[in-house]
This record gives sequence, structure tokens and C-alpha cells, in this order.
Amino acid sequence: QGRCSSCQHLELVVSDLNDGPSKAIQWDAMPPKQLLGSVAARIAAAGRRGDLRQALEIFRGTAKKTPAAYSAAIAACSRSSSWRDGLVLFEEFRTEQAGQSPPSALV
Repeated sequence: QGRCSSCQHLELVVSDLNDGPSKAIQWDAMPPKQLLGSVAARIAAAGRRGDLRQALEIFRGTAKKTPAAYSAAIAACSRSSSWRDGLVLFEEFRTEQAGQSPPSALV
């Protein structure tokens, strides 16, 4: 009590990041807007840890990919020196923004 709902959702995300992939977040407890923001945060956190595989798993498992999610995934590629994957994601983002079907050449 006394905490805003956004703070409670942030605590869930931080808790998940601290506990690792074995502990699940209560996604159904989060409003859609908060859920999308937390997906980008989880991608960014995995990228900062240097875990490109997990960052891309989270990204690919997201139904609605926001510009923030693309940005976090591209940054994760950059941190892992995986520039080809980053370019593929950037091209996918540009294609999606233009309303075309994105290529799926991510390795």
C-alpha cells in the first residue's frame, strides 16, 4: 500500500532480473503498457550483462515489438560485437515501420 502501481510493476521486473531466468514474472498482473515497457527493460538488462542470447530470446518472444524493444535489442547486439545481427534488427525495424513483412535472418 502507498506505492504507485508502476512502482509495483517495476519491482516485479527488477526482481525477475535479480533472480535470473528460472523465476517467472507474473505477467498477467501487469497492464499491457507496463508489460511492453518491461520487455524493453529486460532486453536491455540482458544486453548489459552481455547475454545476447537471452536478450534476443526475450525480443523474439515479444508479440508486439516496440521501438524501445528494437533499440534495446540492437544495443545488446552492439555490446556483444554482433553487428550483423544488429543490422538485421535495424533493417527489420525499418521494414516493419514501412508496413512490409520483416525479414527473419537473425542468427
